Amino acid sequence: IPVDSAGVYEPKGNVGTCAAQGFFIQANIASPIYNFMLSVQFLLRVKYGWSEKRIGQRAEPIMHLVTIAFGVGTSFLCLGLELFNDSTLWCWVNASPKGC
Repeated sequence: IPVDSAGVYEPKGNVGTCAAQGFFIQANIASPIYNFMLSVQFLLRVKYGWSEKRIGQRAEPIMHLVTIAFGVGTSFLCLGLELFNDSTLWCWVNASPKGC
């Protein structure tokens, strides 16, 4: 969190470290999306009887593409729009200056 942040105990960073932290927190949004994709894979396998080969050839590439593209894409988008700011506990998507 940037040094000049009010109401934060021992802030040590700057705008760059805040943006980096926000980037990686946002990229981690891919984790719950992967959990959802795993549920979709089980649905295809159990309910619809898709073989592992069919899932691997048809669904899995799309699942990886969607998950990674969303996580990394939104991270770069927020970075480009300068949306990563002090969110009190960590740096993530927040208004700057705080409270706007």
